[in-house]
Amino acid sequence: MLVDEMPGDDERVRPIVVELLRQGGILPAGEPDPEDVALARSLRAAVADESRPGLASGLRTLARTASHLRERLSLDNWRTLNRMARGLASQKGQPRALADVLGELDIAIGQFTTLSGYALDGMTRDPAWRFLSIGRRVERLQSLCAILQQALAGPPDTDLTWLLRLTDSIITYRARYSTRPEWLPVLDLLVRDEANPRSIAFQVLGLRDFVRRLIELFGEFGDERFEGPAADLQRIDPATDLQPGSERLAALLEQWHETSGRLAEQIGLRFFSHVGESSRQTFAT
Repeated sequence: MLVDEMPGDDERVRPIVVELLRQGGILPAGEPDPEDVALARSLRAAVADESRPGLASGLRTLARTASHLRERLSLDNWRTLNRMARGLASQKGQPRALADVLGELDIAIGQFTTLSGYALDGMTRDPAWRFLSIGRRVERLQSLCAILQQALAGPPDTDLTWLLRLTDSIITYRARYSTRPEWLPVLDLLVRDEANPRSIAFQVLGLRDFVRRLIELFGEFGDERFEGPAADLQRIDPATDLQPGSERLAALLEQWHETSGRLAEQIGLRFFSHVGESSRQTFAT
């Protein structure tokens, strides 16, 4: 985990980590940076407290949704969900050290990866799969934009290893470059690389293609087709835009975050609001 691997002698990374935790709702906004004890307490609560944003509340929502779709889930999928819920419930109310909490998060990451593998390998490529894929890419795009915004707002001489680890791109970077992480190749990998499944380009181009397919199947459902973000990617100048302090890159990150949110809202209103029988009939065709 990022907090566990954060260099102890480099306090420059700590404010970035704290701000990301605030954006995730784990730390209260507007309060001074917490001490290590308070930070550990907040992380423990985010793992075990269902009343706060975090693993416990997210897993409860996932289990509730899955219970309504039991007949659509494979036996392996259902077993994994139950195992996750039982494991978290068995730890509820027990005092734990931060190291134990981080270890539990590592286990949860592996289990969530397993669930993603079931969807990728065994789910029928029907409209439901496309909606699932759109949701995954919207969330990943928004997360990437928020992470990069915080990274670019931090000290320009910060070791970028934490950024590659957080975006799950450290192996890809090391396979391509033999030098320590530098801004230009790191941002190129995380922003423009269409082959990197953790890049902004991968999410943007995928969303554009999914939207095109939805329009072919169901007709127009809003004015956001994601053509603009795809065109903006092509106009990025690596020499000037992929550097800390780039106003154009900062503006694009904010724009991509807002555009993805608008797309999600339009899809929700068109296909999932259930305001009338005609909407349900259209989706069923």
